[in-house]
Amino acid sequence: MNAMVKTDSRTDAQLMAAFLDRKDEEAFEILVGRHEAMVLRVCARVLRDEHGARDAAQAAFLVLARKGAALDLTRPLGPWLHHVAYGVAVSAFREREARRERERNAMNGSPGRGSSGDADEALREMLDGELDGLPEKYRRPLVLFHLEGKSLEETARTLGSPTGTVGAWLSRGRELLRRRLVRRGAGAVTGTLLAAFLAREAAAQGAGWGFARAAARAAAGGAVPPAVVTMTQGALNMMLFAKLKAAAVALIAAGAFLGANSALFTRPPAAASELAARPTLARPVELPAIVETPITFEPFERAESPFPATSDLVAHFKFDDEKGSTTAVDATGKYNAKVIGTAVFAQGKFGGALKCDGKDSYVELPRSDELDKIQEASFSLAAWFKPENVPPGKDSDNDASYAIIVKSGWHLGLYYTNEKKFTMTHWLAGEKPEEPVWTGCGAWEDEFEPGQWYHLVGTLDRAAGKVAIYLNGELKHAIEFTPNAVAKKYTTETWKIGIGNPGSKEWSWPAKGLIDDVRIYGRVISAAEVKALHEGK
Repeated sequence: MNAMVKTDSRTDAQLMAAFLDRKDEEAFEILVGRHEAMVLRVCARVLRDEHGARDAAQAAFLVLARKGAALDLTRPLGPWLHHVAYGVAVSAFREREARRERERNAMNGSPGRGSSGDADEALREMLDGELDGLPEKYRRPLVLFHLEGKSLEETARTLGSPTGTVGAWLSRGRELLRRRLVRRGAGAVTGTLLAAFLAREAAAQGAGWGFARAAARAAAGGAVPPAVVTMTQGALNMMLFAKLKAAAVALIAAGAFLGANSALFTRPPAAASELAARPTLARPVELPAIVETPITFEPFERAESPFPATSDLVAHFKFDDEKGSTTAVDATGKYNAKVIGTAVFAQGKFGGALKCDGKDSYVELPRSDELDKIQEASFSLAAWFKPENVPPGKDSDNDASYAIIVKSGWHLGLYYTNEKKFTMTHWLAGEKPEEPVWTGCGAWEDEFEPGQWYHLVGTLDRAAGKVAIYLNGELKHAIEFTPNAVAKKYTTETWKIGIGNPGSKEWSWPAKGLIDDVRIYGRVISAAEVKALHEGK
């Protein structure tokens, strides 16, 4: 069977079509063989019982056989199977534990299953539930890469996305997963520890338990153990229930494995005739809802950072904060900032983002000696920006530009202009305090249309006398000035994200759009680091 799986060149969609059209057992057997190891390990982690895991895994594949016609198989099958297998296993576990509890009570309260002190065992208990609760963008590549053992290139090809993008999703997803595991009580789980654990899990499931032949026969109408029948019918009933419920109910049940099933892969609901044609199985076991803890994004540093151990990262705002929060968390832990006006957190380039409405909505960084004086030496600014439209004003109008990350006053930083250009603005001290000398640069050769994400980096090398701007990882422009020339002095002005000078009659520059992953460095970052930031590393 392993040889068949490895040599058969048909896609999952083609194998599924062969089974649905012709009841091709061999095609379904090959399909099961591709995914059985992952599905069995999911069930085993939840149930900790080989026999029960085999039953739950077989039920998951029977659900696939029954629901295959309703799936969008242009999307990868592995993540959907993980989702279904986890839900079936959790339902089986809860039913089993309830039965054992009744038996213990009848036997005057004998102790139940104890918690293992083994760190891997603790992670196994939590892994699939926390993985299942991740946003789909991160869950799918994690399942394909870590649980199904695909290479980065294979994962990218399966998802139909660039390798660099998928690598960024994996990095982000692992950190979100790590944070969720820590909140669940997994202890001091580092990024390195989690990566090593996932590698061990992938190695442990390599051979599978070889039940593809039996699963294929059962799917084609062969004999099915009663326990598997019950699990399968329960899962199918819950899927149908989820389809018919209103969207609000589906959202309330978003943590349950089937509560969100129709939002993941299903096409329009099957016809009534298809439902009527399903065989009548045993009385189903109701699948209890899995209690879901709402995701609270917290600051983190990526495990695969290309930056040196001491990167001089002064402040870093990822905007993965709770909706409605009045604080933007600084990932360095130093400078949590205020959310002002109508600025809100929304879906961004990586997780969350700051959404500004073109009025007085912005984030203001606190005063500190480090932030107040950073522009006096070398520094770098970085941010992702997605303008909603072109700034409608001109000249000194408040809406002539959109500030991205700016120090107020004689504006210092990155902004988007009414000519669809990006600029890094910087000022040197002049002969008079009120007459500083502008020494900025910009990406001025092209026009950058709104509605798209752009990655901006501005660097100031005081010792070398150079200002540079990068867009989407590439150097766009640089100018030189007298090395070690004195910068314009700023006194009480603060750094702001999404506005230049709030409340001003001109030059206010309130941004309209999304801002994500804002960073301030106390040094000039290299071209390689700029490229790595653009690639999401």
